[in-house]
Amino acid sequence: MVLSSKKGDGFTKAFQRIQDDHDENNFPTRVAGYLVDEYLTSTGDFIEVEAVSDTITKTGINGVDYPIEFVTDINSLFVGRLCTTDRCGPKTVTMKNPDITLTWEDYPESTYSDGGATHSRDLIDHKVECTNFEMDDDGKSLMNDYFYVKTSDKIRQLISDELADGVTLDSWIPSSGFEGIQKTEEEIASLVERVESDGNLVMDIDSYLEASKSPKNSLYARYIFELLKEMSPSWEAIWGDYAESVIETNYDYCDKIVHTYFKKFSQRIGHGSNLAFQHGFPTSYQEIIDQDGNPTGEFFTLDLGAPDVVWLNEDFINPVTGEGLAQVPEDFGGSDSLSPYYVPTPTFDGWGRIMKIFAPDPGACEPKAKSACNFGQLSEFRDELFDTIVEDERIYQDKSCAIEAPWDKIFGRASTSGVEMSLRAIMRVFASEYFMTGLSVFSIFEADFSSTFDNSVIDHIINKLETGLLEMSGVNNAYYLKFVEQAVQTFGRMKIRGEIEDITDEEQRALDELNIFQSSWFQEVAPLLGQASYPGLAGSQIMAALGSPYATVDPLAISKAIKDAKENEKGLKRLRSVYWKSFVANSDNLSHARVLMRRLIKREIEFISSEVKEKMKPPISDMHNMFLVNDDMILGSLSSGGPLPVAQSANPPAGFESELVHSGLASIWDVLNLDETTDTIETMFVLEKYIRITDYTDDEISTGDAGDILPSLISSDLSIVQRDFNNHAHLHGVVNMNDWEEYLEENADLFAGKQIKDLWKSWEFGLRITQAAPFDTSELQARRIWLKNEATSGEDRHTNKAFEVIAPELHEDSATWKMSLIPLVSTEKESPSIEETDISSIIGSLEDVYESELTCLVADLIKEPAYEMLFEYCISLKRILSILTIYIMETFLPSIGSGPDYDDWLPAGGKKKNFGNGGFYGWDRRSLFGRSKYLTRIMFMEHYHAIDLDTKQTLTEADAVATDAGINWTMFWGLAKLEKFNVIDGEGNPCDD
Repeated sequence: MVLSSKKGDGFTKAFQRIQDDHDENNFPTRVAGYLVDEYLTSTGDFIEVEAVSDTITKTGINGVDYPIEFVTDINSLFVGRLCTTDRCGPKTVTMKNPDITLTWEDYPESTYSDGGATHSRDLIDHKVECTNFEMDDDGKSLMNDYFYVKTSDKIRQLISDELADGVTLDSWIPSSGFEGIQKTEEEIASLVERVESDGNLVMDIDSYLEASKSPKNSLYARYIFELLKEMSPSWEAIWGDYAESVIETNYDYCDKIVHTYFKKFSQRIGHGSNLAFQHGFPTSYQEIIDQDGNPTGEFFTLDLGAPDVVWLNEDFINPVTGEGLAQVPEDFGGSDSLSPYYVPTPTFDGWGRIMKIFAPDPGACEPKAKSACNFGQLSEFRDELFDTIVEDERIYQDKSCAIEAPWDKIFGRASTSGVEMSLRAIMRVFASEYFMTGLSVFSIFEADFSSTFDNSVIDHIINKLETGLLEMSGVNNAYYLKFVEQAVQTFGRMKIRGEIEDITDEEQRALDELNIFQSSWFQEVAPLLGQASYPGLAGSQIMAALGSPYATVDPLAISKAIKDAKENEKGLKRLRSVYWKSFVANSDNLSHARVLMRRLIKREIEFISSEVKEKMKPPISDMHNMFLVNDDMILGSLSSGGPLPVAQSANPPAGFESELVHSGLASIWDVLNLDETTDTIETMFVLEKYIRITDYTDDEISTGDAGDILPSLISSDLSIVQRDFNNHAHLHGVVNMNDWEEYLEENADLFAGKQIKDLWKSWEFGLRITQAAPFDTSELQARRIWLKNEATSGEDRHTNKAFEVIAPELHEDSATWKMSLIPLVSTEKESPSIEETDISSIIGSLEDVYESELTCLVADLIKEPAYEMLFEYCISLKRILSILTIYIMETFLPSIGSGPDYDDWLPAGGKKKNFGNGGFYGWDRRSLFGRSKYLTRIMFMEHYHAIDLDTKQTLTEADAVATDAGINWTMFWGLAKLEKFNVIDGEGNPCDD
């Protein structure tokens, strides 16, 4: 699809059109330009963020408003089928309204250049909603990291089909829904306790939870309030007057911050450097003119990114490593005078390059280039597993005696390795589908779910996988239930084999609960099945019918006995199936299974990600890298010469009455787009650096703990060292490093020959994240008055280099455009490299010393409990990126074909000109790789049923190998059409045969 032409034709046909009609370029330059221009790089109007506590009570939708439920009543004819109102009765649910909503409106019908015709088509809008906190039945908010994500579609115009029953135009129809908990209440409570302990703060938000307030916003607001009290002790007595204002303002501000970072992430993804929004095939073809000036009818371009000819001689360069690798021409049929050569395949940009990662040109020799999905690796996995596992002894038992409980199916070695291989193949196909629809994100951010994304992306893929499996399962859902069962059994086998050692508490709870449920099978169900299958019952009837030497044979009795035995066997099979479904399809058990399945899905996504990472090299490896390094995310980022120095006194030398000035905030004008006419002002964080000087106390000096040098100083020199507050107020507490450097230079003679510990208890270099925001411009609002100079003492401002500061050149009227600064989280450390160094030799090199400690400071900062609470819970950057990723997965494909204003493609579906030339007609954007999913389903079911209690013959190793032919790139048959055999191997070495 993405390598097709803007006319809706395939790649080859579009290339032929370039040859035949060289006046017209038939390749677009962009992919999904509508999504980029109208949404990702827009003003962010498609994003709504507001923490709400409103709820709605309604009849829930199975699999959307609550996890998929099945009929589990063993007496029901519908056992194992999906619950409906008729089968299970209506299910009433009370749901909280979403806190985050992202919408996408389908692009309108367009007029194209081919005759000016207007093309009518389906118009379907999309929406992604996220509920960001949970409430109990009494309306109290729970302080966990809960999420519920729902996707919906709205049909505004339907041309291709008829509306389904119950569906109306212009109404939102939910298409999927799932929930999860990233961190439990106990985990968040433990984190808050660590924040309280580190900062001597009181983070009690019970009253806000009782009032159904967002725990994330409440914690953020309470934390700000507690910090202000801690930093301004001289005014603590009046903070009660401001408590309500401080908390309400910052509670609302938390939503604005989240909204701002949604915009920042979307703009980063939609940036023009993102290859996933570029088509990649050159549009700069020119016709070749011969030496006589005549057109030749052949075309060339300089934009293919690969040399026209590669010579296999001493000048050969390995295209994979970039290293020189001299070749002997005679080895390839050449000579010294005429070197052999080959013409390499083009190196595309954009999706042309991405598709080469997923479908590389096959090599003519080993080792061959590997695709990102690398299904060949699964065949190797199967062989290695077969050689390492032991046979299940139950396969040698009589089938009447063997007990086969749910999540403990009897397999031979070949079946076990085949099931695990096909299980991974199924997951990898579905993961590939959503990896590709979200590739515009994964090409920028590594798909590392420990440091970049949260579980909502994984659960979205699991939800889509479940939906896909159900669609392929038929009414009895056998394929789906067997897949889920084997995901659990595979997890258990991996744990026993030692492949899972870092098992989480949630995974252990899931295993424990499933084990408890499984034990009830042995205690309650197995005896029933044993009685039903006792071999003596049917056997004795048959023997009686056959008679004995002392009785007459009765043919009718023989016939009846055989018939009864067969009926007994059928009944046993149905009985076993009914009980098995009631266990595996149980809602609680499915919930536990999803927990275990998440790790298996992660493994396949991270496998694909590692392959893509190696070839595409996403620039952002983790969320800290994004937040602290990217200048669009934080002022003073590490990539732009940061951290910024903290504020300075506006007119030193002066006392505490002097105002503070922060030269680094001048750039915030461009970042925030301040406008005097609006009250909507975004928040920006600032990464700041400083030095903190701790003086010896009078007691330490008098008792000798300060050493001999300090007590021996004359009073004027001692005053310089201790920095009197009338002239050097700015040199106490948090100190600007430039100010300290200047102070050292002014007093170099006094400090010569002395070390730090001779005069001060410590120098500590610091790194902190500060919330920076301009004061509101509206005269009708007086928010943040508690940060102005009238409400804080000069000592508090100078000691913290915070609260009200001037941002020079920010605005002509600095009195109006002052900034408010609130330090949020910091870390400090001494530098061992200068502890015993003469102070005079340190002068002029403080910046170098700081740079040498910066890596450690950054590492310590992100480990601070306050950092984790703020940026992984209250303002979860991972959650923001994850929800945005789900949104892009839902809207990337629908954005392709958005007309001349964006892509210059025909709409998805193409233009059906005539029979056999349908373009994209009938393309299903909701389910890709249909044939691959079908093949992996067949493979899984064959291995699953290879050894059944009802199967007479077991699957041998030879049989298993014979059925193992499906794991290769024929699964991705559409992409396989792009194959061109390469004359180098996967490591860049020329093939020698």
